[in-house]
Amino acid sequence: FFFASPFVRTTMTEVASSTKEEKALGITKDGTRFTMPTTFNCMKILLGPNTFWRPLTLLSWVIFLASSVPFLAGLLPKWLTIIHFIIWRLGYNCGLGWMLYKQSKERWFEKQCEKLFENKLARKLIEECVVIRDPNVDAYKIENYPHEYNSWMVFRLVVNIILGADLVTWCVFTYLHWVVPESIGFMDVLLYVTGLTMSAFALWSKADAHRVLGEYAWYWGDFFFLLDSDELIFDGIFQMFPHPMYTVGYCFYYGSAMVTHSYTVLYVSVWAHVCQMIFLVFIENPHIAKTYQTISEPTEEEKKRDQILYNEVDGFFESKDKKDAIYVFNLKFLRVADLFTVLIYGYVLLLALLPLSSGFYFLQAIFWRVIHCLLFISLYYQSREHSWTKMYESYGWSKRDAFDAWKSVYNLVLGCMHMSFWVLAYNCFQFKSPDVDWGLYSLQISAGIALISLNIYTAFETYEVLGSFGYFYGDFFAKDIPAKLEYHGIYRYMNNPEMVIGTTQYYGLALITNSIPILVFAVCHHLYIAIAITVVERPHMEQTYGAAIRPDGGITMEVKKKIREGAEVAKDLPNKTKRRLKLIEDTIGQFVRRPSSGLPSPSKRDGKAD
Repeated sequence: FFFASPFVRTTMTEVASSTKEEKALGITKDGTRFTMPTTFNCMKILLGPNTFWRPLTLLSWVIFLASSVPFLAGLLPKWLTIIHFIIWRLGYNCGLGWMLYKQSKERWFEKQCEKLFENKLARKLIEECVVIRDPNVDAYKIENYPHEYNSWMVFRLVVNIILGADLVTWCVFTYLHWVVPESIGFMDVLLYVTGLTMSAFALWSKADAHRVLGEYAWYWGDFFFLLDSDELIFDGIFQMFPHPMYTVGYCFYYGSAMVTHSYTVLYVSVWAHVCQMIFLVFIENPHIAKTYQTISEPTEEEKKRDQILYNEVDGFFESKDKKDAIYVFNLKFLRVADLFTVLIYGYVLLLALLPLSSGFYFLQAIFWRVIHCLLFISLYYQSREHSWTKMYESYGWSKRDAFDAWKSVYNLVLGCMHMSFWVLAYNCFQFKSPDVDWGLYSLQISAGIALISLNIYTAFETYEVLGSFGYFYGDFFAKDIPAKLEYHGIYRYMNNPEMVIGTTQYYGLALITNSIPILVFAVCHHLYIAIAITVVERPHMEQTYGAAIRPDGGITMEVKKKIREGAEVAKDLPNKTKRRLKLIEDTIGQFVRRPSSGLPSPSKRDGKAD
């Protein structure tokens, strides 16, 4: 479920300001354009004085109260809150997910609404429930808008109930599972501060995502109709994290688990977050890919690049269809290099079954890192002198032969380097059943699995952007192709994800094995990778791509932007304070000088001017 698509839909460009929303134009499937009226968000619908007494709003509050009061009053057992939350979470991810899936495939929801609108009573009820905040529109009438828009408005009514109940039941569940410590120590304070900080960050990320998304994308509007805009803008939180509504937007789940000191809250929250990620991968991402991915005509530079790379005679690849071996993927046992790779992988793994000392496994892990270091030294000289290519050409082989050999050796060494660490971690695994703190250890396992999954996600996303050419450092071997840098996918958020989060599996294994030596080895490996990238890869990038290199990644750029904005606000704060104090002073002065109940002012009684 971590293999989420890096794409962000066009609708995310719609900033949620009334000015922009008023100008938004919707496009139906038959090309009809219509002006979208501005609407209220969920909170204003539930709490606004103009919307509170609407039928569906009252129904929502009845559901919310029925989902909370019996539990808070102690009329129902605490464990039932888990079941209650699970039901509404499945209503969100499975119920809404199924509706959106069917709507995306066959316009199912629109067809159901078409039948619904034929009923006069239902039609009247829907018009009564929908509230438009556009000053130019007196009231919502179904006949004034296209069928796609009307269906979307009905879908929004369903979403408001399900999402609201999902949040309410989670809050009740969390509150009733709050474990109050007998005495508050340093760890308790740390958990409170960290948990509240994570919850505040999640709240900010949700608010900023709503600012960028607007009501249209917040309620999955592109499943029903499109906007008259194809501009892609990654702003705010979308510049920092992929799919923030589904990733960092749920930090409050884990923050609440820390505040409540409850493993029950933690694991139920993990399950709920996994459901949300599955919803993203199987419902949203396929629809986004289908709706917004377009195949554009390649530029002349791209044609030249492909002609050099994918050339059966003297190119670096035979064709785009041929897949290179990546670890154990795309292996072909008729290729000698692939067969040899599998044999070496098997040898490294089988050693884990032998009764050898821990020192042997440490030496094996170090050995493969030494070989990896030698490869990077070769890469260093390849960048400057083409030493690897010249060595093969001196024996009458081509540049492609040199690059193919490099790919095979690099894939072999990289796989053995990682496998040797897994074998070492297995050998150093420490588990003492009588002394284990199951609560803490289960938390370590969960964190370890999350870090390993993050590493897997990083590897897949990196290859998705780089392809075989970039993954195998092809620009060290092909000097005469047009330079091209890719800043999409995971590279939109950081310039070098391998250096930052490319080794998280090692820390995950250290947590799972509960071994200090493994943790120390993981830190040393991370430092080695950082040094190798800094000494070998970064100088080559600067030499090859020059000014095209982006100075900062998306996360860094957005943080710097927020710091600048904060500095400007702080700089102008004294002036704003003075202006507001002056305004208050003038207001009070006018009130004091105002004549009271027909009596002449003191100035007139004394014959003096004010």
